[in-house]
Order: sequence, then C-alpha cells, then structure tokens
Amino acid sequence: ALTPPPASDIAVNLVEADRPLTVASAFADGQAIPLAHVADGDNASPPVRWEAPEGTRSLVVIMDDPDAAEPKPFVHWIAYDVPSSLEGLREGQPTEPLLAEPPGMKQGTNSMGSTGYLGPKPPVGDPPHHYHLQVFALDVPSLALEPGARREAVLAAMQGKVLAKGEIIGSFRR
Repeated sequence: ALTPPPASDIAVNLVEADRPLTVASAFADGQAIPLAHVADGDNASPPVRWEAPEGTRSLVVIMDDPDAAEPKPFVHWIAYDVPSSLEGLREGQPTEPLLAEPPGMKQGTNSMGSTGYLGPKPPVGDPPHHYHLQVFALDVPSLALEPGARREAVLAAMQGKVLAKGEIIGSFRR
C-alpha cells in the first residue's frame, strides 16, 4: 500500500489560529465521501456546518486533496466572504463566482480552472485519496478579493485574520 504524502501543504497547516473550530458535513471525519458529492455522482457540494467563535466576521471554506499527483494539493473548492451570520452552507451550492444566496459569498477557482465546487475524481486504481474540508473563522467581514480568486491569494489575504480553524477529512476511491 502506498503511504499518503504528508499533508503539510493543506491550508489548515499553513494558517495560524488561536482556537479550534468544529466542522461537520455529510460524512464523518475519516469516512468515505457519499456519491452525491463526487464527480461521478451528483457532483453537489457537501453541506458544511460549523461552530464559529464570538467575534467571527466572515468565514472561508477550502477543500483540498494532498494525495493528488498534480497539482499539490488539488483544490476542489474555495468559498470566502461567507457571512458570519451563517452556521453552515447547504448542500449543492451553485458554482457562480459570486452568489446571491448566501449574500456576498464568493467562490474561488479550483484546480480545473472553474469556480465553485468540483467533486472528487481520483484516478481509477489509486488508493483512497483524502479530502480536507477546512473552515476558517476570520475577524474581517471580507478578504477584499475579487470573485474567482486562486487558493494562494485567499491564503495570503487570510494571514493574520484567522480567529479559529478546523477540518474534517473524507476519503474516496474509484
């Protein structure tokens, strides 16, 4: 069996935060991602729920796969400027760069060059890939980035603004 690469390139490891944040979704930590949320299934973004600390003014959601060969990590989803009034995102978010609901939420560019969620589709025969669904609570209402920002720009804009962070890791193989 292949050993998964170190997940040091995962956003939660690149960002400082004082507090942990609880994250929940359609799969439990360490469990398989349901077919509804993979590319060969419905390709619907998973629901994400969180418990953000007091003082949170916006949130960022990032889903990465560090097990992909190229690019490392493979970015499946970036959502930012998520309103702090929310306790989560519903399943099946539209893929537009700027959403009307929730108001003001922006989505970044995934590794395939499109915006919004892109479900897992690891190569057939690979061992299970691990998908890090990460949530960051920020102390600013906006990252002041245009819709469609890339992961690097979002991570850079978040520096020094993160109150809390958390993740759950789902797996999938074809």
